[in-house]
Amino acid sequence: MNTNFYPVKVYSLNYRLYSSRIKANLPQKVTPLNFLIPHFYAVLNLKELRNIELCLSILDIDIEKFSTLVQANDRCNELMYN
Repeated sequence: MNTNFYPVKVYSLNYRLYSSRIKANLPQKVTPLNFLIPHFYAVLNLKELRNIELCLSILDIDIEKFSTLVQANDRCNELMYN
């Protein structure tokens, strides 16, 4: 079975989704004057992208797609840390 994986930039108001590294840099409180929703990168497959229960606002889906999860994770790490 061939599944395509997509690295996506995700914005979410769900604090639990963020890694400790990102949480350390989050503003102490979000106000209407300081409305900043940080993003993070994730690797999702097409089924997850279509799943409305995921409750994420996916604003920027990269056009790249990969046949293996390892390739997608490598690209995701490259986007995050370079």
